Amino acid sequence: MRLIYVVFVLLLALVTSAQCQQTAEDWTAKGGAFFDQGKHDEAIKAYDEAIKAYDEILKLDPTIDVAKDARDDKSSALTIKGLILVDKASDLAIQERVVAGQVKLDEVIQECDDAINSSNEAIKCFDEALKLHPNRITAENGKHLALDLKTTAILPVKGAALAELGRFDEAIETYDEALKIDPTIDLAWAGKGEALKALGNTAEADVAFAKAKELGYTG
Repeated sequence: MRLIYVVFVLLLALVTSAQCQQTAEDWTAKGGAFFDQGKHDEAIKAYDEAIKAYDEILKLDPTIDVAKDARDDKSSALTIKGLILVDKASDLAIQERVVAGQVKLDEVIQECDDAINSSNEAIKCFDEALKLHPNRITAENGKHLALDLKTTAILPVKGAALAELGRFDEAIETYDEALKIDPTIDLAWAGKGEALKALGNTAEADVAFAKAKELGYTG
């Protein structure tokens, strides 16, 4: 009787694992469809459900082959979710509209904050994907893309908007956040120099301007 019970439990685990696999695949398909329609948030939620399903598979069926496949699939789902978040952040990067003056500055700052949050979440997805599959080049490239978008397009725009509102200390903090990640961003050094100059910190401003010029800034 005990043997029959053990066999029953194992069979139940296999069936449940297969159901989770199907569920994960279904959510992945839905996520791809939502993304094709430009529905970022819906796509992200769908991939979250797929990732949960892969976690269930890992709990239910720890056998080597199944676990390896589930980890690979979860890594893939995390990578795709990260890429969707990067795409969402890119849509929120409104540098051209800032220059054209078509958006209120407080709205610019809010959109930049939303874009930063999306970029940060994307980076977490890529890091988790790489833990599961260290050689996943797409995740590595995606992480670099998210960092580049955050430091070269989003943070400098937020800094410029803050400076326009006279919030120079916050602008400097924003530029420093970008420069901490990548100290070679000439636009961030130039923006920081302008904010320092506005605060009367001439010596520090001159250093920032010199660094921007050294890096090729010509504005």
